[in-house]
Amino acid sequence: MPKGWYCNGTPDCEDKSDEPELCGIIDCQKGYFKCNNAKCVFKSYICDGEDDCGDGSDETLDEHACHAREKPCDDGHWRCPNPHATDVCIPLSKVCDDNLDCPAGADEGPLCDIDDYSGTKSTCSNGCVQTPRGPLCTCPKGESLSRNDSRTCVDTNECDPPGACTQLCHNIKGGKKVQKGYYCTCYPGYELDDDKTLCKAVIFLSTALRGFLLMLRMLLQQPAICMMTLFTGPTCLPRK
Repeated sequence: MPKGWYCNGTPDCEDKSDEPELCGIIDCQKGYFKCNNAKCVFKSYICDGEDDCGDGSDETLDEHACHAREKPCDDGHWRCPNPHATDVCIPLSKVCDDNLDCPAGADEGPLCDIDDYSGTKSTCSNGCVQTPRGPLCTCPKGESLSRNDSRTCVDTNECDPPGACTQLCHNIKGGKKVQKGYYCTCYPGYELDDDKTLCKAVIFLSTALRGFLLMLRMLLQQPAICMMTLFTGPTCLPRK
């Protein structure tokens, strides 16, 4: 470890032996932010959607006015709530499982112990799980909760927000038997790549260029005297 890392305010060793108590209180260098756990990170990392501090303090709503990016979680996942707006999604099975999976343990809380069988659960159109914010209705693959209410499942529009396809995206009804609830197409002059999401330009060869390539291929296959005319195209005569 470089000597400059000793007593620099950021624990670099796993046992924090490079930051003993005799170092005293060390402020971060200019251009750095001091996390709640005393770690120093670049100020540019604040509100970048990543938990760089490790305790979520660089992504807090109260201190930095950070807001999570509006990127939907995958099916069967739950978004870790603010004030640690890191856009972290965890599997629903890890919510209220007595393990801290979200930054600052936001996936656990007193409401995890409340079982609301007679309330929200009875009105969910599909299933329900308990969260630190109370009961949450869940939906099967390819569906999500309606924006008009928090209990009814509707087809998920995988084309919104944009980004699933490089050009044109078409949403279709998803479900357990459908791998993806959308398909991609391209504008004229483009075609889908092998991954079926990326559009690449179609190369149109002129008649002269096609003739030249054909003549070159014929020449490589067997030695010959080749010529190309406007009327006959590529013509090769065997060598004597």
